Amino acid sequence: MSDAPQGPGWWQASDDKWYPPPRPAMPGEDETAMAAASAPPAGVAPPAGPSGPSVGYPSGPGYGAPPGVPSGPGYGPGVGPPMGAGPYAAPGGPPPGGGQNRTPLIVALVVVAVLAVVGIGIVATSGGDDDENDPIARRNIDTTADPTDDIEDTATDETVTDTTESQSGSQGAIEDIEVTDSGVTNFPDEFDGTNRASYAYVLTNNGDEPVANMEVTVTLVDTEGTVLSSDTDSIYLLQPGQSLGLGDTTYDEIAEVDSIEVQPAIPSYASEAEQLGEVTVEGINTTADSSGYLTTTFTATSSYEVQLDSPWAYVVYRNADGAIVGGTYSVIDIVQPGGSTSGEVATYTAIPNVDPAQTEVYVDPGYL
Repeated sequence: MSDAPQGPGWWQASDDKWYPPPRPAMPGEDETAMAAASAPPAGVAPPAGPSGPSVGYPSGPGYGAPPGVPSGPGYGPGVGPPMGAGPYAAPGGPPPGGGQNRTPLIVALVVVAVLAVVGIGIVATSGGDDDENDPIARRNIDTTADPTDDIEDTATDETVTDTTESQSGSQGAIEDIEVTDSGVTNFPDEFDGTNRASYAYVLTNNGDEPVANMEVTVTLVDTEGTVLSSDTDSIYLLQPGQSLGLGDTTYDEIAEVDSIEVQPAIPSYASEAEQLGEVTVEGINTTADSSGYLTTTFTATSSYEVQLDSPWAYVVYRNADGAIVGGTYSVIDIVQPGGSTSGEVATYTAIPNVDPAQTEVYVDPGYL
């Protein structure tokens, strides 16, 4: 007891004397008023401790009392850190922030897990036609089953027979292609004197059906039979009874060529009957410039009922005796259905012994 407060929590009684905390509960007072009365007067600093100003402890339910402060029935709410935290934690008390009963939460989680397991079991065991539209069900494939068990056997005898007939037909088409003429000439390059070679050949379709998209392998060999050069030409369309000549000149130096070998390959498809037609060539004229380069002009007329978008013109050169001495080629202008176009093909080197009057021009109509 004192005539003046001695620190935080001192309270003044009805006898105007100040008493140390805690203040006992007075009849008719609630906890809020009692906590306000326990607060230190305004302007009064808390007493200093060994390491600086002491901090007032919070009070209220769940807080214990620091050492030396009485507590229990008849005393106000204790002050100090919450029970279960700090140096005043009760032995075996709940961890910081605890105190809540977690049993309902654990039970709820267990119930949710059980329901999830039951739901998955229902989906996995459900049957019916819905599995065919369920992407998850379709992924559950039995990898031990024979994958051919459910495959319908569609390879009938009729299908095999049709395939065989198609292959034999192609083979028959290639057997009808005849190499009716060929030739090659060696000559020195006009600039450096190195050996060059120019060649040409003529194919004739002796069959009853058109041949289309056929590759032809051209091989140049020496007197020993050694291959000096090999290339592939493409024939887009060759009608029954028609002939097509093709030729070219080597770009680089080559050893002396003795002969040319021509080998047609099996065509990949045959043209439809309505694509039958012919390209005829008239007005062939071959001239040579001062360097010996040749230029051949002509007029090509088509009997096809479709436009020729990519016709190729091939020139076969012969000598005065009619023997093939070389050839060249070039693309020409579009030919309208049943129409005509002017064409021109030139060489890039001087091929010797060419008789302009013996020049032949052939036109491959290209893709129809």
